Amino acid sequence: MMVVHDEIELTLENFRDILKSEGYNLDVQDVIRSAIIDGVDLMPFLEECKNNPYRLDQIRLGKKEGIDEVFFSVHSGEGIYKIRQLQKKGVNLSTLEAHIRRGKLNEYALDKLIFWTGEGYNLTGLNLAIIPKSLFDVFEQGLEKGFNMKPFNDGRQYSADYIRYCLIIMSNRKPVDDLVGKTVWSEESIRVLAKNSRVLSDSKWSVLLHTINNNITPEKLSVLILCLKNDIDIGYFVEPKEHGDCFWSVDSLSLVVKAYESGLSWRKLVKVGPDEDSVQGLYNELKLAKSKKVGGRLLKG
Repeated sequence: MMVVHDEIELTLENFRDILKSEGYNLDVQDVIRSAIIDGVDLMPFLEECKNNPYRLDQIRLGKKEGIDEVFFSVHSGEGIYKIRQLQKKGVNLSTLEAHIRRGKLNEYALDKLIFWTGEGYNLTGLNLAIIPKSLFDVFEQGLEKGFNMKPFNDGRQYSADYIRYCLIIMSNRKPVDDLVGKTVWSEESIRVLAKNSRVLSDSKWSVLLHTINNNITPEKLSVLILCLKNDIDIGYFVEPKEHGDCFWSVDSLSLVVKAYESGLSWRKLVKVGPDEDSVQGLYNELKLAKSKKVGGRLLKG
């Protein structure tokens, strides 16, 4: 193949004089020399690589190896080199190609995409163009563990910690569908859920997330989880699902749990609640009655 520049065929005899007269440095000239020998046309990339001979040489090598020319739009010579190595290893480059064709990735995102492609992560449905730079590391943590990260790729500004807590929940084999998208929770509440995701059974986890809503405070959430652990129906303390608000105070809920753990009739507290004074008063009565009963037995003994 002839290498033509400004309608002049470049040959091994004339290319240096022509390129030197136009200000191309020796490194670029050497790449063009190799291209002439290889019969590879680099002229479409010559001007844009005037000060980047490494990228120009990677394009030359890529052309020799037959990689798709869409990859030559990558502005980094190192990026093209990495893509060449992936192709040599037989890695499927279709997802990488699709992102590059869209042309919306910055250099950092592209470098991550190349690395993730090489690692064989499942990138189906991911749009790297809308992942904030601050979240790439946590996305990588999830991908490395084999998690589907698409639910977090909806354009919302999740914090890195929020996603990490969700990854803990996913590690404990609990779904996070109710925790992302339109129903973003407070970071503290997500932390509470993550902390308890291992100890709650699948059925109790489902009951919890289908009974409460994302407005719940982490303090109330913690006590409701204690109720579930003790097989106390949390439906007593929460409005129907269309509201999902817990109308009991943390102190009243805690008294119900304490009554259960002390062997008192906690259901009686439910009947007088949620008024805190009423719950506290009845709790004191039940506790006193039990202590008198125990004291009477000791006297008889």
